[in-house]
Amino acid sequence: MKIIITEDQQKVLFESKQIESAQNLVDMAVDDYVEKCSRGHAFRNLELALCKGFKNGTTKLKVLDVKKIHDHYNVKLSIHTDQEWFQRADFEDFEIKLQILVANIIGTHKYGFDIEDIELNDGDEEVISESREMSIKLKRRFLELEPELEKIGNTIEYQTEIQDPCDFDDENDYADFCIGQGIHFYYCDDDYCDEDDDEQPSEEMVEVRDEVEEYLEKKYHDYLVDIYNDLVKDCNNRGIFLQFIRRYQELKDWVRSDYNHLLDRGFPPNEAKDMVIDHSAMTYLDDPDATIKWTDENFDKLRRFIENNFKDLIS
Repeated sequence: MKIIITEDQQKVLFESKQIESAQNLVDMAVDDYVEKCSRGHAFRNLELALCKGFKNGTTKLKVLDVKKIHDHYNVKLSIHTDQEWFQRADFEDFEIKLQILVANIIGTHKYGFDIEDIELNDGDEEVISESREMSIKLKRRFLELEPELEKIGNTIEYQTEIQDPCDFDDENDYADFCIGQGIHFYYCDDDYCDEDDDEQPSEEMVEVRDEVEEYLEKKYHDYLVDIYNDLVKDCNNRGIFLQFIRRYQELKDWVRSDYNHLLDRGFPPNEAKDMVIDHSAMTYLDDPDATIKWTDENFDKLRRFIENNFKDLIS
């Protein structure tokens, strides 16, 4: 079954990717900025304050919006800081500096920056830690691995087209499965790739697999949950009978086996039919591998479904 993602969902995904990509670049540029100013390259009060704030984590840049204009991107930023006087400061020189730093990272001038909002910290901001410094380094590394990450992302998004949310227990089950499929296929985990498959993950991607899985979980989980919650409403409208139809061949094999077994034991056809209608519904739902939950309501509906389609099910 092909699941169609709405234009609004596609737009949200596209915009979230743009913001995430810009945020990664900003974080790396800030890392370079701190490295340079820590070596004594900051001369003005604002530069010194930014350098100190970025370094200890009390000042942070957050991407608010990204607008594409031809081949360039205009990025709107907010500064989260404990420096109240930043509200009166002129950040034009820093915006230009940020543009240059990002250009040095990607090799071209494609991004412009506009700081349009200042938010004061509430006093509980955490000081930058070694783990955050490692995160910045990973973002820089992930930028180099973007084509590989995109391959996994494409597989994850493909799952939203072929997987039916109605087949899953809840939104987390759906999200975990789609993300897991992308990871398993990329890394050629057991039974996911042919033995002669030449396309294997690079050693670098294998080294950072744990970080890749964490990155994909953060990037896609909420997005997939939203898709599930939108589409599962349709499941409720279609009802349990659609699930029976999707598993028709499986039910057919189950009922026919039960019926033929009773005939072989000498039961008359009409008596065997009555017994199978109850027995097949009960044993099918009670099977440990059953994907339809056992409830009295589901039992009654499955029993009725078998009764109404009995002639074809035993053919």
